[in-house]
Amino acid sequence: MSSPRPVLGDVYRDVTMPCLHLTGTKDDSAIFNTTAKDRRFAFDNISKADQWLVTLDRATHMTFAGRGERKHLDLIREITTKFWDAHLKLDRAAKTWLLAGGLEELVASDGVVEQKKPTIR
Repeated sequence: MSSPRPVLGDVYRDVTMPCLHLTGTKDDSAIFNTTAKDRRFAFDNISKADQWLVTLDRATHMTFAGRGERKHLDLIREITTKFWDAHLKLDRAAKTWLLAGGLEELVASDGVVEQKKPTIR
């Protein structure tokens, strides 16, 4: 008798560290038949950590490999630097920036920012 197959979203059940997810509206992959919409799966299934999902307009999968529009690359650089400063360097100003809407203001008309607080289980 085989054991029951785990639900795919369960792989994120124990994630408790803050997460930053970046994707684009054109972040598709023909190799694995993954669509841009599929890229939000981790964000949707993590429930025990502060999270941010940034979806940049017109960004492709290769944008995140450094082959995108200059504006996207500059945004990615600033977003990730602020996130790492807040969570690795414990920089209060960067953390305040994240929590007080700085990320949304930075991204503005170039994409969408979603934030999720942990839920208590």
